[in-house]
Parts: sequence; structure tokens; C-alpha cells
Amino acid sequence: EAADRALPYYRGGAGTTAECSRLCASISMTHMGRQYNGECWCGGEEYGKHGSAGANCQNCQIDGNNYFGSGSSCVFELTSPGFAGLPSPIGAYEGCYEDREGSR
Repeated sequence: EAADRALPYYRGGAGTTAECSRLCASISMTHMGRQYNGECWCGGEEYGKHGSAGANCQNCQIDGNNYFGSGSSCVFELTSPGFAGLPSPIGAYEGCYEDREGSR
């Protein structure tokens, strides 16, 4: 768990956004975010507590099926539990939000 993170639970550099969503859903989180170099972060409704990334939202790019931010999070709502073999629980794209990088 990371201090003052909007999405406080780090799940490593999950290979795809779908993998990240399953990891976050499996620990009962409602939201997931992709950050710098594909990092996977999980959390709840507090994903926007540091505000919108504004102009930095250009950092949310599509690379195949993968979303990547920089110091900001490309945030998605999760819709269902994410267990192996089940479809990805990725729901709506919530947007690009600031996060605290110091505890990375």
C-alpha cells in the first residue's frame, strides 16, 4: 500500500490492461489505473482525489489494448470479479487523473 496514492494498491507491471483489471477485481477493488511504464494500481472511488490530469491526459495512450499514463492514472471502473479464465472486468473509462509519484 502506498502513502497518499489515489489508487493505493500496487500490483506490479501487469502485461495488459485486462490482466491489471483482473488483478484489481480479485482483491475486491472497484477501480484500476495504468501508470508509467504499464504499472497497475488499484483502488476505489477516491481515484480522483488529486484532481484531473487536464493537459496531461494526452499521456493516456492506446497501445494495442493497453492504456498507459505517466505520473497520472488512466482510470477504469471494474464491473465484475476478475478470476482466471473469466472475461476481463474492465468497465467504463473514467478519465485521466493525477496521482502521487513519490511513493512509487
